Amino acid sequence: MEFQVATLASYAEIGQDGRVHMVGGCLDTLRSPTGFPITTSFPIFVVLYMLYPANECGKDYRLRVDLVRPDGAVLDSFDHVSSPPVSPDGRPSKVGFVIGMQGITFPAAGRYAVRVLHDEAEVKRMLLNVEEVAK
Repeated sequence: MEFQVATLASYAEIGQDGRVHMVGGCLDTLRSPTGFPITTSFPIFVVLYMLYPANECGKDYRLRVDLVRPDGAVLDSFDHVSSPPVSPDGRPSKVGFVIGMQGITFPAAGRYAVRVLHDEAEVKRMLLNVEEVAK
């Protein structure tokens, strides 16, 4: 399996045609004008679009997305099952999914991460800087 897209976005969805539709992709920084802790009033979308070679299709894979604090503790976790279908002509299979993380509380400023695990092995890490706006 390889990632075609792995990003954080302000909004995202998978269309009926299987394509990813997103707004505000490549999100990597949140700024708080009010100090900490801060709870987001908007969702943060994790967008993953993966390509599975033919020999990896037709199986279920457990995906977990962890929001990780700067000290390494897991702040929140989201589970998903990826089931790449077998292509009749042996082509690789594309699978996309979106997770909307809503109402996340960030206890302090720092360098957070979104960690993606595929069958318990970490396969992707996206950084999310959380900063206080200078007053």
